[in-house]
Amino acid sequence: MVGGKQMEKESEPKGYQIIISELQKMLANGELKCGDKLPSERNMTTLFHLSRTSVREALRAMEMIGIVEKRHGEGNYIVNNAESSLTDVLSIMLILNDGALDEFMEFRKWIELGAVKSVIASSSEEEILSLDEKLSAYADSSSVHERTLKDIDFHKAIVCLSGNPFFISIFNAISALAVNHLETIIQRLTSNGKDSAKVDSIYQEHEMILNAIKKRDYTMAERFLDYHIQTFT
Repeated sequence: MVGGKQMEKESEPKGYQIIISELQKMLANGELKCGDKLPSERNMTTLFHLSRTSVREALRAMEMIGIVEKRHGEGNYIVNNAESSLTDVLSIMLILNDGALDEFMEFRKWIELGAVKSVIASSSEEEILSLDEKLSAYADSSSVHERTLKDIDFHKAIVCLSGNPFFISIFNAISALAVNHLETIIQRLTSNGKDSAKVDSIYQEHEMILNAIKKRDYTMAERFLDYHIQTFT
């Protein structure tokens, strides 16, 4: 029992990890942007309810990986977003591999499936029901650009619900890269009368994925997600 408690304690995130995670979330949702000045160390200890040592460790780590820049006499500034750097890497990989969209979408699928498995295993009924709002938002959208963004928002909401920072950061990077590709596909479907029904069926595909999650049926969710992503390849 003592060993179990010790292992449980060791698995808890450290103070600086909590701060980095929270700042990364603020970058992801737009609360923080490149060029923004971070609060002072004293204010950050109050904001995150953690020690000044934890704040300094977090800032030092983010400075080392190029997200934060310490300017003498001015403070700490956001100079880069880890997700934008990852997007750049993925962009280069696509160029070097002649587009490789099939492989790119396969990569996206496996990230989403990992998130779906986590959501089914750990999310509460209330949290899963919150996805209904994202489902309705797609149905209410009209323009091609809006539909593209709402499609991504639905999938992003599932990934964010997993709570896994790696899934979230990687999916955000993938989403930034995928917008133009998805918009082109939806535009093509919309401009072709025969295929326009397919655009509307995206809502039904989202609904099937969500219903499988509500039933906590991973096998069903995997099948529907695979079918859905094939629409865009």
